[in-house]
Amino acid sequence: MIRSQPTSLREALAGARERIRSIALDAPRRWFALGTGSSLHAAQVFAAQIHLLSEGYLDARAVDAFEFHLHPAALTASDALVAWSHGGKSRLAAQALALAESKGALSIAVTRRESPLRGKNLTLETGPPDASSLHTVSYTTALAAGSALALEICDAAGVPRPRLDPLARALDDVPDQTERILEAAEPVARSLAASHRDAPRVVVLGYGPNAPTAAEAALKIQESAYVPALGASVERFLHGPIAVVEEGTLAWIVAPSPGAGRDRAAQAAAALGDVGAVRVALVSEEDRELPRSAEHSLPLPGTPEPWSPLLAVIPLQWFALFLGLERGNDPDRNRRDDPRFARAAERCDL
Repeated sequence: MIRSQPTSLREALAGARERIRSIALDAPRRWFALGTGSSLHAAQVFAAQIHLLSEGYLDARAVDAFEFHLHPAALTASDALVAWSHGGKSRLAAQALALAESKGALSIAVTRRESPLRGKNLTLETGPPDASSLHTVSYTTALAAGSALALEICDAAGVPRPRLDPLARALDDVPDQTERILEAAEPVARSLAASHRDAPRVVVLGYGPNAPTAAEAALKIQESAYVPALGASVERFLHGPIAVVEEGTLAWIVAPSPGAGRDRAAQAAAALGDVGAVRVALVSEEDRELPRSAEHSLPLPGTPEPWSPLLAVIPLQWFALFLGLERGNDPDRNRRDDPRFARAAERCDL
C-alpha cells in the first residue's frame, strides 16, 4: 500500500479540488479541525497549513474529537468545522458535524470513499478504504485533501495570488516527489530497522507542521513494532521528555524547513548525542550542517514548509513497517491477532 501513494495522492488532490469548487469558503474566519489518532494528526497539519498560508490572519485550531465532545466550542454561523475520519465510522466526528450544522456553521468531512460520514456542505473523499490498519495511504491522502482545502480557504480569505500561486504549483509537484522519496527511503529505513530492532525506544521530533508528523510516526511505530515510541515537538521534548532517552535510543529529527525551528532541531540533535541516542536526520537537500550532527541522514525533496509533512512522513512509514517485520509482527493487524488485545478492543467503541 505504501508504494501506491503517488497515484493515490494525484487522485486525492484532483478529487478534492473538483469538490471544493462547489461551495463558498469566504465567510468563516474561525476553522475547527477535529480527529482522533492519525486523523487528529492530519487535522493538526491542516490547522498549521492555514496559519502558515494566511500568515496568522485566519484562526485555525485542531482539537481532539473526544475533547471537543466533552467541551464543544460555541460555534456560530461565521465558523467552520472540518472532521477527519479514515474509516468514516467515528461517532465523535458525526456528532461534531451535526453540531456544526445545527449552529449554521460550515460542515466539512474528510474521509474515505463511500464513507457513511458526510459533511452537510462538503465531503472530501480521500480514496478507497485502507487495507492496512496503519492507515499509511489514507493518512497522506487526507493530508493532500486538507492541503487543497487550505489553499482554497486562504484564496477565498484574500491571501494574495502572487503568494498562493507558487504554493499551488508546488503542491502539484508533491506526487512526483513522493515517488522519489519512496525509492530513496526504502533501503535506508529497512537497514535502520534491521540494525535497531532491539532499540529500547524510538523518539521522533519535529516542529511547525511537522510536529504532527513526529506524533504520527510514533503512533505507527507503536502500532507496528509494539515498542515505546515518543513523538513530540522539538521544544517540548527538550523541556523534560529528553530524560527518557537511554543508550541506544533511536532518534529521528524531522527538520526539512529552514529557520528557527531547524536551528533548534540542530541543538536537540546535539543534545541527543550527548545522552547516547543514535540520530537520523530528515533534512532538506540543501542542508549540509544538520546531517553532521547525526549518524544517519536522508535528504527530502525541496517543497514549501506547508506541504513538507506529505513527504517527511514517508520514510517514517517505511521504518515503522520494517521495524514491525523485523520484530516478527504483522504490522497490518495492530495486535488484534492477540486474543488479549482483541478482547481489549471489544470493550471500547472506537
